Amino acid sequence: MNSNKRQINVSPYSNDDREHLVDVQNCIFAGAGTSWMVESGNITQTSLGGNLATSEIADLLNHSTDQPATDPLFTDADNGDFTLQTGSPAINNGVSDNAPADDISGALRDDMPDIGAYEFNGVTAVRNLKKLQGQIELLGIPWQRNWS
Repeated sequence: MNSNKRQINVSPYSNDDREHLVDVQNCIFAGAGTSWMVESGNITQTSLGGNLATSEIADLLNHSTDQPATDPLFTDADNGDFTLQTGSPAINNGVSDNAPADDISGALRDDMPDIGAYEFNGVTAVRNLKKLQGQIELLGIPWQRNWS
C-alpha cells in the first residue's frame, strides 16, 4: 500500500448516561501504521466481530471473529481499488447480524457477508470439470448432459 496516510474521524453515539460508544463490525483497518486511538472523552469501544486489520489493534479487535495483523488482499489499494481479490481472508468472514443488505456499490450481500465495504462476487472455488466418454460431469453439482 502507498505511504499516504488516511485518517478517518469516527463520531461516537451516546447512551442515556452520556457515555460515548463506538461499535465496529465488518470493518477493514488497513495501511502502514494502522492504529486506533481515542483522543479525548469517555469512550467505550466495542468490536461486534468480523473486523480485519493489517496491524495488531488488540485493544479494539478483541472479538473471536476479528482478524488482526492480516492482509485483506485488496485488488489494487495503491490505485484506490479496495475490492477483494480471490482468496482474501475477508471473503465470507463477516458477521451477518445487523450487516447491511448491500455493499457500497449496491451489490447484494449473502448470508455470509464479506468484511469491508465491498462484497466479493467472483469465483471462490472451482470444482473439477472432466470430459468422460462424451459426457461432462460437474463434481458436486447434480447435473449431466450427454453430448451426441
